[in-house]
Amino acid sequence: MSGWRTDDKIEEAQALLQDRFLAMHDGDFPAAGIPHAQIAGLRRDLEIWLSIDPQRVADEYERIYQAMIAIGDNADAVTQLRESIRHLANWTGAAADEFKNQIDRMEIFCEEQQTRMLRGLLGLAATYTAVVEGRESFYQLLLATDAAGRKEMEDQEKEDTKLQSALLFDIVSGILSADPKKLIGSAVVTAVDMGKDFVDRVIEGNDADQVMDSYRREADWLNESFGNALDHIRTDVAHQIDDAMRPSSMYKPLPLICNVNSPDFRWENFQDMVHNPGSIGPIVEAERRKYAEEKKRQSDIDKRMNPGNARRGAI
Repeated sequence: MSGWRTDDKIEEAQALLQDRFLAMHDGDFPAAGIPHAQIAGLRRDLEIWLSIDPQRVADEYERIYQAMIAIGDNADAVTQLRESIRHLANWTGAAADEFKNQIDRMEIFCEEQQTRMLRGLLGLAATYTAVVEGRESFYQLLLATDAAGRKEMEDQEKEDTKLQSALLFDIVSGILSADPKKLIGSAVVTAVDMGKDFVDRVIEGNDADQVMDSYRREADWLNESFGNALDHIRTDVAHQIDDAMRPSSMYKPLPLICNVNSPDFRWENFQDMVHNPGSIGPIVEAERRKYAEEKKRQSDIDKRMNPGNARRGAI
């Protein structure tokens, strides 16, 4: 079972209220006429509240959540990075230090990316909560207005019909300002409990016009609250995107002493001062020289593509 008011339930309640609006004017017909504007507003409200499917928001939350877990609290990735550091523990030299620093940057980068994705999840959690709580508030508004209309038609005691409506902007603000790490290990449905904030509203019911006008006032207030909440989420996500697009220090190129193509690449820059390198040092240097010489020679393919240009070198 879904954790929100379904499309069918909302459509059913909207249809009943539309019929109530028509029925309240039957006694005065044709002088009163059909409340076209009120019915058009009802249909517009329905389109607004059915425009976002909570299930699609929940599915997207789950997709990003799995990606977040894979790059952040991933035991295998963190273990391998730290194992690499342990293997390099006894290696000294400027190049070795740069490689160690780069591995540290990689782990920090993964943590930063997880935090960014958690911030994105907060946006989805806020969207989900705004949609679910907004749907419920709209549904209760439909029911309360129908009840007020029934009282008016049956000439019952004149009293306001009360309902509770979600303060959607405040709910969203509360979720977006929460610690994003609270979402680790949580499904999107738990986000609804992160931002409970409601206010009492009333539908006045002295006559048919007052009932319909009260509905219009409350529906407009709820719709505006929903729009402001979504704008708040959109702005927050836009800021996160701008921040994520800033270049990370992890992408800065390592010094030339770490580049195997550079003449500055030397075994001495990776020297192990604790263990005897034995034959490893000379092998590294020999392979470096061999690689550099091969890069200088013109390949057979290059000769065919660039005849008479022996100085051009490998492509």
